[in-house]
Amino acid sequence: MSDSGNSSPIPSILLVDDDKSYREDLATVLEGEVGPVHIRGCDSAKSARKLLKDNGADVVLSDMVMEDEEAGIDLLHHIKTSNPRTQVIVLTAFPSLNTATRCMRAGCFEFLVKPTKIAQIVATVRKAISVARRSDGTDTLVERLILSYWDQLQTETTKAKRGASLESLMGLLFGTLPGWEKVESRVNSKTEEIDLVILNESTNEFWRRFGPLVIVECKNWSRKTKPGRSDFDSFYSKMSRRGEGNCRLGFFVSVNGVAKTFHVELDRISRDTNSIVILDLDAIWNLICAGDRGALLKQLVTSSMLQ
Repeated sequence: MSDSGNSSPIPSILLVDDDKSYREDLATVLEGEVGPVHIRGCDSAKSARKLLKDNGADVVLSDMVMEDEEAGIDLLHHIKTSNPRTQVIVLTAFPSLNTATRCMRAGCFEFLVKPTKIAQIVATVRKAISVARRSDGTDTLVERLILSYWDQLQTETTKAKRGASLESLMGLLFGTLPGWEKVESRVNSKTEEIDLVILNESTNEFWRRFGPLVIVECKNWSRKTKPGRSDFDSFYSKMSRRGEGNCRLGFFVSVNGVAKTFHVELDRISRDTNSIVILDLDAIWNLICAGDRGALLKQLVTSSMLQ
């Protein structure tokens, strides 16, 4: 792969710092807090250029003073010239107004001073990944809201608020697909409750075959209790009640996955008639980071139909 960037569905991060212990500690934190990511590290601007040429990266976290301060500035210029979508976060223990100004003018995503709180680094990396993965390489209000709800999902301790964050997050994510629009949220009646109903007006033939409605159910249960047979039956009946051919696609969003009994019931339905896709926390994160969310969802739907 060239400097053109990272085509993997999993975001990649390059850590550039001559302090090996700092790199390793930071890598451990990012792997645990950011979500599924590929992380590589090196100790010099020269090594960073080679790694970027061979593998690309979505985000680079770089020290400024390695061989010398100019090496950090030169690396930043090189990255933003060869691949503008790669987002560079500067982490330095020797800040100055002149250095910060030069970095920002060169196009760095953020200028952080060591020691920086881990929460701030994590939040900045998440935002940088989102910007790097957008098809046009830009940050938007919707993308910032998506990351905000993702952060709430990770940190909120109140079950009801976590559930609301999950529903809002999924509504925004699906709403970024061309032709998909959230028309209802938290639909309640005497017979059923649905978290999201999406109007499918896509002109893409792949999506059109699933009918004009897509339903989404969000479950934010604990790791000890996962949705099972009864949850599958309830969700499947909700799809069926929308009328023959009107709703042939549903997304069952369960942060901690589903029980084996859910999979057993899923295996019994005709995948040619209806498709139910399970999205867990990793799948949600991959969807957030995907440069082409429609393409990733197609892969997930196709895979679910072949299982």
